[in-house]
Amino acid sequence: MAWADEDDLYAAMDWLSERQERIERKLAARHLEEGGLVWYDVSSSFYEGRTCPLAKFGHDRDGKNGLPIIVYGVMTNGEGCPVAVSVYAGNTGDPTTVADQIEKLREKFGLQRVVLVGDRGRLTQPQIDKLKEHPGWGWITALTSTAIRQLVEQGTLQLSLLDQKNLAEISAPDYPGERLMVCHNPVLEEQRRRKRQALLKRRLSRRQRCDECFESAKYPRKQVISVHVRPRVEHTESDIL
Repeated sequence: MAWADEDDLYAAMDWLSERQERIERKLAARHLEEGGLVWYDVSSSFYEGRTCPLAKFGHDRDGKNGLPIIVYGVMTNGEGCPVAVSVYAGNTGDPTTVADQIEKLREKFGLQRVVLVGDRGRLTQPQIDKLKEHPGWGWITALTSTAIRQLVEQGTLQLSLLDQKNLAEISAPDYPGERLMVCHNPVLEEQRRRKRQALLKRRLSRRQRCDECFESAKYPRKQVISVHVRPRVEHTESDIL
């Protein structure tokens, strides 16, 4: 490929774009099946140019602040084999792309029974409600931290259950007809414990610096509280929670 320049690459992409729908239909027929798993995820790439109509400011995953992005969603089978890709404007919210995938699976690929797998940022409750409109369709996703906390407060999820086993199935009135699987992940627990300790240590360090300002009388006490303490404490507490 050393001989290829950017014009050759763009020409190849144009060739693929013109044939995308036909290629995806063949891939779906070969790698997807009724009742099988379909994985879906979304990512983005920053854009340096100024003329692309899809390049918009949005949720950047590359850490390139100040640059527009393009969003794209990728669909694979249960083994991770890519089947289809969709491209969206950079200001498109991730959950709103799910409806297109449902339509593509039903209308273009002709599937009537599918289990769609996605993370909690994609398969939000409105998207799950759309899936429920189609009999035979299922989904696998994760609950939000708020939803998990509600299950604990209601007594539906008893954390002591995880002292005996790492994986269990529960049911909840708020999720009729749905299977809820709960698990204990010791690796993630340790990661969160270290993060919490680091945040607490940072907060104590900031408090110590504020105490030093009080003692030095370099700044009025009221000014130190309003400028140094309150915003940082609120920010740190939000991270800890």
